Amino acid sequence: MSTIGLIGAGAVGQALAPLLVASHWCDSLLVASGSGRTARGLVTDLEDMCQVTGSPVRVSQCAPDRMLTCDAIVVCARAVFTNTARRDVRMAGLTANAPLVAALARQLA
Repeated sequence: MSTIGLIGAGAVGQALAPLLVASHWCDSLLVASGSGRTARGLVTDLEDMCQVTGSPVRVSQCAPDRMLTCDAIVVCARAVFTNTARRDVRMAGLTANAPLVAALARQLA
C-alpha cells in the first residue's frame, strides 16, 4: 500500500491531485493546506472524482505532521505574499516561500 501526502491545495495542488487519483499512482492520498477549507474542498472534489471514475484511491484531509509515514510528500504550498517583482518573478516567490518550506521540512524531519 502506498500513500502520498500533498501539502498545498492551491493551483498546483489542484492540478496534481486529480492526476494522482486518476492514474491510481497511490492507494491513499492525504491532503493538507494552510486553509483547512481549501483542503476540504479539494478532498470533496477528489472523492467525487473517485466515485465517477471508479478510482480506488482513498483521499482524506490531514495535518502535515500526520504525513510522517507517507511514501512521498509533495510540497506545493504557497506563502501569502504580493509579488511586486518586474523581473525574476519566480525568485520573489522563492524568497517568500523558503521559510514556509523550511518550517515544513523541520516539522517532517
